[in-house]
Amino acid sequence: MAKAGLSRRSLLKGAVVGAMASAAGFPAAAPGREPDDRNTGSVWERPRKQSGNSLNLIVIVADTFRSDNLACYGPKWLEQLETPNLDRFAKNSTIFADAYPEVMPTIPIRRTLYTGRRAIPSYYFPQDDIVKLPGWHQLYHEDVTPSKTLLEAGYVNALISSVYHQFRPDRNFHRGFHTWRWIRGLEFDYYGTSPHRLLDGSDLVSNEYLPGSPFVHEHVSQYKANRNLWQQEGESVAQIAAQAAIRWLNENHEQRPFYLHVEFFDPHEPWDPPRRFLERYLPNATNPSYVEPPYDTIPLPDDIKKRLRAN
Repeated sequence: MAKAGLSRRSLLKGAVVGAMASAAGFPAAAPGREPDDRNTGSVWERPRKQSGNSLNLIVIVADTFRSDNLACYGPKWLEQLETPNLDRFAKNSTIFADAYPEVMPTIPIRRTLYTGRRAIPSYYFPQDDIVKLPGWHQLYHEDVTPSKTLLEAGYVNALISSVYHQFRPDRNFHRGFHTWRWIRGLEFDYYGTSPHRLLDGSDLVSNEYLPGSPFVHEHVSQYKANRNLWQQEGESVAQIAAQAAIRWLNENHEQRPFYLHVEFFDPHEPWDPPRRFLERYLPNATNPSYVEPPYDTIPLPDDIKKRLRAN
């Protein structure tokens, strides 16, 4: 979804055009030599410092909504699902109803979003990460990002993200931002300290559910340790991230032009909603809460399916 009010022509005239053209595969200039505009077009012109009248840019990425759960995309899978803020935003927006990403996993799709480069072919480079997928790696040194291009154009750039895969030690998704804040504590982020003996996860996942899924027990144990920390700041990590973004805007909105990029890992699992939201879809719900799916093709009782969907 993109905010309405800009024509395609005016967008292409904006400061982002340099990054997008570079990412689309135009030939790069030789080191130490300015590109020849006569051959490659004005997209290679070095961005000029922008005035205070330049457009501000706010990018919000959520990982991961299902389009069939959102009213703005037509009939909903769950008819009672309520998304009033997104619905209101959609009425004044351009909705891309037939757009498909080249890849889906968290890091590969963000490498595409941040650079405009193709994600395929992609090769896996060994790293310290629980995810072992092709393309699950940091940005390349030669990648040109909107943040770097806008930085040269005189923008004040800020990144606020709760996607913990982005800020593992070997990542560099904060390149080109004046400031960044990592909102910690989701999933397998090593934020809280889970002891050698796994924490009791029976309130989150039933004891019958765990023996066949040792990975889930380890996952739940780390998440419980994380939750003990972030609950001191808010009722959900999404809330903490949103409040951080609002606070940055309140403190910096006069520093024009600015680029604010906000990343939400929610509604990605673990599905652990605040009680006041859960009550809308499953009143008087009891434990275990089943914050994690089994990550396998196995039959599930109806009560577990109902709780997963409500979460």
